[in-house]
Amino acid sequence: MALVFIDKPEWLVPLFLGSFVVLALLSSAWLIYFFSRPPLKDFKVTEPIGVKTILKRSAPMAISAVSFLLMQSLDVLMLKHFGDYATVAVYSIAVKLTLLLSVALASVNAVLAPKIAEDYNRQDYLALAQKVKRSTQLIFVTTAPAILLLALGSEWILAWFGSAYVLAKTPLLILLCGQGVNTLCGSVGVYLNMTNKQKTFQWIIASALLVNVGLNTYLIPKFGMNGAAWATAGSMMAWNIVAVVYVYQKDGIKTFLTW
Repeated sequence: MALVFIDKPEWLVPLFLGSFVVLALLSSAWLIYFFSRPPLKDFKVTEPIGVKTILKRSAPMAISAVSFLLMQSLDVLMLKHFGDYATVAVYSIAVKLTLLLSVALASVNAVLAPKIAEDYNRQDYLALAQKVKRSTQLIFVTTAPAILLLALGSEWILAWFGSAYVLAKTPLLILLCGQGVNTLCGSVGVYLNMTNKQKTFQWIIASALLVNVGLNTYLIPKFGMNGAAWATAGSMMAWNIVAVVYVYQKDGIKTFLTW
């Protein structure tokens, strides 16, 4: 917003990339400080924590994160391959509007992740189930009104960006369907990562990425923006449902919405 007011749009890319550098430096400095402190009194190390141990735990999470990020951008990239910049610009607005809904999910996940890990390692499965249930309810309560608002006011909201962007109404509604299922399934990805099932989640997400590529390749040439939206929403719904079923069958934990 500041760049708009001072009329310096050419600084957008350097500042955008610079923000990641600042984040990396600050987070690294905090970690160095945190690990230089004496360990907590009640903290007991059951195995040496070396580079190999860290990579064994974190590598599947990294692969899952990369696969997830690719699924969020492949539709735009492949739409440009089969279409033009005007189509991409219109479709990208629908994508960004639906990504705003992920803020509630990310916020809840940030708080929930360490609590899931703590309860799981203490084998307090009752408390774990209750936390997962409440978090899914919170995600639904905070996200459902926004989904409803975007769905009912789609034309009006898209018109803010210009009359041409109203063409993104159908893709927006399709993407909202995918986000709706994502909301109903709760923090299933975080649950898998925090309960020593990160390798399973890695394969679920990687498989969904392949499905995403296949659907984009088939649907975009036939249906354009709508095809890209169905590919993204379909792969999102697929991995969420598969993950929810796996968790329920494996641990008996209902990460999906219940009251």
